[in-house]
Amino acid sequence: MMTDRGYVSAQLLRPLLVNEHTRTVILDLLVTNDRTSRSDLNGILDHIGMVEGEKVREIFSRLAGSPTCARACVAPVSLFDSSESSALHRLFLCSNSLQEGLQYLERFSLLIMETMETWVSTSAAGDVQVNIRLGHEEENPLHRRMTLELVVSQLLNWFHHLAGDSLGVRRVTLPVPEAEPEHREHYHSSWGVPVEHDDGHCVIHLEGQELDQNLHKNHPLVQEFMRAEVESQLLKQVRAGSLSNHIYQALMSDELGLDAGQQDVAAYYRISARTLNRHLQQEATTLKQLVTQVRIERAKVLLEDSSLGIDDVARRLGLSGRRTLDRIFMKYEQQSPAQYRQQLPKASSEAE
Repeated sequence: MMTDRGYVSAQLLRPLLVNEHTRTVILDLLVTNDRTSRSDLNGILDHIGMVEGEKVREIFSRLAGSPTCARACVAPVSLFDSSESSALHRLFLCSNSLQEGLQYLERFSLLIMETMETWVSTSAAGDVQVNIRLGHEEENPLHRRMTLELVVSQLLNWFHHLAGDSLGVRRVTLPVPEAEPEHREHYHSSWGVPVEHDDGHCVIHLEGQELDQNLHKNHPLVQEFMRAEVESQLLKQVRAGSLSNHIYQALMSDELGLDAGQQDVAAYYRISARTLNRHLQQEATTLKQLVTQVRIERAKVLLEDSSLGIDDVARRLGLSGRRTLDRIFMKYEQQSPAQYRQQLPKASSEAE
């Protein structure tokens, strides 16, 4: 089941398991916490798996008490082992150009973190900007910093694996307060690029001339096979945490109103409207369709009450009147509300 702040790729957490200090902390957490057990470690060690966001926040909370452990999220570019890569990582490394790899990253980034969105833009100077935004904007500031540091560490590793040492990374922008001097030095020694801070979102700035450079030529069938593997994993992840089902249940239980817009629903799940639309698109539905489904189900219940006229039913559902409800029913039920009511046991037409 998807939590309100989603899943995190287990591969993203691997630097914390490689580091001796943080590994000890994580093992201690998983063994002593009543809500977890030793078997939970398998979910983290399985590099193609996903870890619940709540569990990740517990890990961050424990690590935050030690500056040495907290800095472990800033992983050296060389730390990620390609032999233990995820399906998305393998597909990225088979890209024929950095541009192609970034397209895969945009399309499949929720396999890194379910509440993260990634998009690529170009600056006025022609540099490539890999933009990263976390869905949970109100996250604990330290947890937010640690999450972004792990994401940047992994992506820098991927970029260097694909494009080699010639890749030009100009700088990294982090939307967190400036770190202590020792932490800033750790940025430099691990990433080898300048780090700046502002109030926007995370950005990795790359030199634009690297974007279209042909890196290698992979057989199309190999790439197609890898894309199919990633798409299968994506579909499995979406089904495991169906956002549309969560929204449907929230609408049915009045946790969300039928007049809720995209911004309202996105805020409820602490994700951006863009991430919301991406999830629903992958699940082949829209917010409007979900609201309509709920209205139909509620209308069926209300139509059982013969004291309610169909105009009254429509207004209770937030519709303008009977004609709108008639149109929805005919489209999805192939009959009018009146015809549906007539089929009900002990139906009465007195309220018509």
